[in-house]
Amino acid sequence: MNNPHLIFRYVARGLFCLLLLTTPTANSRAQDILLANPNSFPGELLKTSGELLLPLHVHVRPIQLADRAVPKLRSVTRLPNGRMFFASGLDQMVFELTPTGERRETIAWGQVRQVRSDRAGSLYFSCLLTPQNGEPLPDGFIYSRDLAKGENRAVLTFSQGDVGRDWWGAFDVHGDHIYVGTMQGKTKIYDVSVVPPRLVATLPLSATAFRFDDQGGLFACDGGKKLWHFTDLSRPDETGVSCDLESPLIDFDFLPAVQMP
Repeated sequence: MNNPHLIFRYVARGLFCLLLLTTPTANSRAQDILLANPNSFPGELLKTSGELLLPLHVHVRPIQLADRAVPKLRSVTRLPNGRMFFASGLDQMVFELTPTGERRETIAWGQVRQVRSDRAGSLYFSCLLTPQNGEPLPDGFIYSRDLAKGENRAVLTFSQGDVGRDWWGAFDVHGDHIYVGTMQGKTKIYDVSVVPPRLVATLPLSATAFRFDDQGGLFACDGGKKLWHFTDLSRPDETGVSCDLESPLIDFDFLPAVQMP
């Protein structure tokens, strides 16, 4: 391999996998990643374990569920206080994973696509009705959930026409802004907290989920076994590197690094 660009890309990819899962302090262990496996039935939540990237089971959903809930698991988020919430992506429900199993948190008016949280500990979820009989995609809604009061509140709605008519629920909350991502072809990331929505980046993959990092970069997955990181959204084609995991993932979240004694 004599191409210096290819050599740099392979080296950068290896360093990314190492830095992604290991914190810079000498007395901390590798950072784990929560993974929603798109292929399992019933749905399962996995996490990587240390530097080996070995996926371990965190939760497997019961096959029999009440209220016509679908036993899949296609989105997950972790609040700063450690509480974890998930959705099947195929029904109207958000569930919490508790020490004794799963508990239904809420039933929404439409199909819940993804769940997210912010640094303040608020829970969010996206809703999008499934088009019927060739109808166009309906407008998007983002809700927040008041966990103390048990109330849902619509925090944002936007027109599909402003985001390429291709939004199926992928979103993230970063700072005081909400971002959404399209699905077909190369994913376009839009900031929908401004009017009109602003195109932030076009990724070189069709992303099923994405999350911003603290430096304004972005992690993304496409339903396969790769986790991508883009450090400069003005040049995603040039700055993206990927880490190969042992399990496919349709959504993900990061667990905090644990300090070693």
